[in-house]
Amino acid sequence: MDPETEQEILRLHREGEGIRPIARRLKMGRKTVRRVLRQAGLLTEASAPTAATQPTPSKLDPFKDLVREKAQEGLSSPRILREIRALGYTGGRTILVEYLREVRGPRPKRSAFRRFETAPGEEAQGDWSPYRVEVLSGNPSASLGEAASSLARSEERRMAQPFKRRATPSAATKPAEGRARGYQTGPNPAR
Repeated sequence: MDPETEQEILRLHREGEGIRPIARRLKMGRKTVRRVLRQAGLLTEASAPTAATQPTPSKLDPFKDLVREKAQEGLSSPRILREIRALGYTGGRTILVEYLREVRGPRPKRSAFRRFETAPGEEAQGDWSPYRVEVLSGNPSASLGEAASSLARSEERRMAQPFKRRATPSAATKPAEGRARGYQTGPNPAR
C-alpha cells in the first residue's frame, strides 16, 4: 500500500470517521483499514468498535417510573399502555412489554393439568345448584341439576372432528333400489 493512502486513512480517522466509511470512501476492505490503524497505534483490540457505546434514549424512558408504579399495582400491559399513551407516549407495545418483564421478574411456573378420558357410560358427573323460583304467591326453592356423562364428551369430540363425506350410492343404482321398494321412478302412470 502506498504511503499517501495510509496517510489518508490516518487523516480520516483523526477527523472521526469510522472504519466502514473510510473503507467505503477509499474503496478498500475494512480489514485493510483496521490493519493500518493498528500499525499506527491508533487502534487496539479493546478499542476496535469506534462507534459511541452509549445507549440511545428510548421513548419509554420518561415513563419508566410511572410504568413501574402501575406494574406494582398489578395492571396489565394493555392497560398501562393506554394510560401512558394518554400522557403522550408515542412508542410501541413491544418495548413496554419487554420493560415490564424486567420489572416484574420471572413468572411463576404454572402447574400442569392432566385430562383423562373414560369409556362411554363408564363415568358420569353431576352439578347441583339451588335456585329461587317465584311461583304464583310463594317463593319456594328448587334444585336443578345437570349431568354430563363420558358419552356426551365423546360425542362432543366426535362432532369436533373434521366432516368426512360419506359414500352415496351412484345414480345408476338408485332407480333399481326404488323399484325394489315399490317406488315409482319415472313419470306417473295413468290409472
